[in-house]
Amino acid sequence: MDSGRYIVAQRRSDARGQRAHARLFRAVPKAWQEAGVTASQIYVKRWNGAAWVQDAAGSLNVNTGKDAAEPAIAMAGTTPYVAWEERGPSAKQLYVRRWNGTSWAQLGGSLGMSSTLDATRASIAMMATTPYVAWEQQTASGTRTIHVKHWTGAAWVADGASLNVSPAADAREPMIAIRGAIPYVTWRETLGGTTEVYVAHWTGTAWVRDGGNLSNDPTKPIRHRPSRFRAPRRMSPGANTLRVDSRSASSTLVGQRGSRTASASPLAPRRPPSPRRWRSTARHPTLRGLNSPARFTR
Repeated sequence: MDSGRYIVAQRRSDARGQRAHARLFRAVPKAWQEAGVTASQIYVKRWNGAAWVQDAAGSLNVNTGKDAAEPAIAMAGTTPYVAWEERGPSAKQLYVRRWNGTSWAQLGGSLGMSSTLDATRASIAMMATTPYVAWEQQTASGTRTIHVKHWTGAAWVADGASLNVSPAADAREPMIAIRGAIPYVTWRETLGGTTEVYVAHWTGTAWVRDGGNLSNDPTKPIRHRPSRFRAPRRMSPGANTLRVDSRSASSTLVGQRGSRTASASPLAPRRPPSPRRWRSTARHPTLRGLNSPARFTR
């Protein structure tokens, strides 16, 4: 696959409330909506400088008759890797495919810890050519725990146990980033009735939390999913962003809680992002031709 901009999409049969996640190579993530006629399918397209093209026909679904959702994309040089969740016989499972130049090759089977409990909300990042995936795993009690696995070239191997501050607590929406050879994960976890945000890094043998709860006010909940991407100049209100500095061993989390801005970092504080709305591909020439009423969402 040639170097260029890539986009990953989720197609669903119901147009209402549709979301698809996209990443443009050398650009910020985008989101758009697209109605389909069958079960939700995952598609990938790249920008060749003049149009969006699909290198292989069909979707990435393991089973095209089952709903797939929440795609996430990461790049190893010019090679895209895509992770997504897909409904299985008993529960939602996570899968990863890599573009090998001629087709989308599946990397092993499901990453989930159980075939009967949901594995959802995948986040993927690359350590050179090794993909690392963080996700939320449903437990028998119905709560979620955060887990990470990486691909060895032959199998998915777990990096430690759950990242949860409390194994009994409900943890959601992880995002993973990698600095050098160190994976960092941020997630939100509900403790004592309050949802808080945490960051941890992998030492090679264990997950070590970087400080405690990042919230400025621990009595108020955190809104929205923490993100591993550096905040663009303008972004949706409430979004949280984890930035791992490639020049030092530090990380930054920038977020919003209502009108309050929370940040915790040894780096210089950054100006909080401002709200942005965008509702049409016609206003963005790069996204024309995707056959969808694209828009930014809250």
